[in-house]
Amino acid sequence: MQLKFLGRQYETSSEAGVEGVDTEDVAKFLGRRYAVRRYDVAQKQAGSEELSFLGRRYVK
Repeated sequence: MQLKFLGRQYETSSEAGVEGVDTEDVAKFLGRRYAVRRYDVAQKQAGSEELSFLGRRYVK
């Protein structure tokens, strides 16, 4: 999965299993209407996690 934050591209190291489902709910923010989506995220097994941010690698 590719992510984008503040104009920089990031790639996840694993498939997160995120599924977006449209709902009938509508939200309003700063005068604009938005369709609401529900996301079910598969929980990962306990263990170490790695994150790469701005070229540095972090391990939990």
